[in-house]
Amino acid sequence: MSDVKTVLMTVTPEQARLWLAHNNPTNRVLRWRHVEELSNELKAGTFAFTGDALRFNDRGDLIDG
Repeated sequence: MSDVKTVLMTVTPEQARLWLAHNNPTNRVLRWRHVEELSNELKAGTFAFTGDALRFNDRGDLIDG
């Protein structure tokens, strides 16, 4: 098992695109309406940081988030 790390970071749209490009194919289907809702919250300054984590496996694949 590799070392587990926790990092608090701001994710850019470019970084999110890269992670989603390598997304686990068994994850939920991307819902564009939800993406728009989150985008609107971010722009309005009403997005609430919940502390929920993005999780990656040892290969760097996004497996939860």
